[in-house]
Amino acid sequence: MLKPTSLRQALVAALPALHDNPEHLRLTTGSGRVVATLAASLSFEAHYPLTLTLAPFSGELEEVITPLLAWLRVNQPDVMSRAAEQPGAIGWQLTTADDGSQRLEIQLTLSERAIVSQQEGSLHTVWVPEPQEPAPVTRPVELWMKDELVSRQSSPDEG
Repeated sequence: MLKPTSLRQALVAALPALHDNPEHLRLTTGSGRVVATLAASLSFEAHYPLTLTLAPFSGELEEVITPLLAWLRVNQPDVMSRAAEQPGAIGWQLTTADDGSQRLEIQLTLSERAIVSQQEGSLHTVWVPEPQEPAPVTRPVELWMKDELVSRQSSPDEG
């Protein structure tokens, strides 16, 4: 799987407290499940919970959530695009011990695709990253049919 390693790298790079102490970040996957179909290939998706544990933790929640959301936007965009359908996709808990030390746990629900191909009688499995969103499309302002202008709308620049 690609996402736990990618997320670890992103958070260690983004959080100054982890630069010198990356061991303070622990990632644990829970019980996952595989989704496969009777398609021609054996490609599948893995769905799993991932728990990030920061201990000791002495920062503010937004210091961790902001780079996490930036990573999710690229690597698990459905969490953000369907947030209303997935109210539990990002959970967190901050625990303070008697000595005042804190522990932050963040629970995520992730999925990854594995492409399985058959080559010369062998099966090869490769984890693939999320497909990137297409570039924004420029909205057309004119409609032409048979070399004749049918309609014209003002462009956003013309206001």
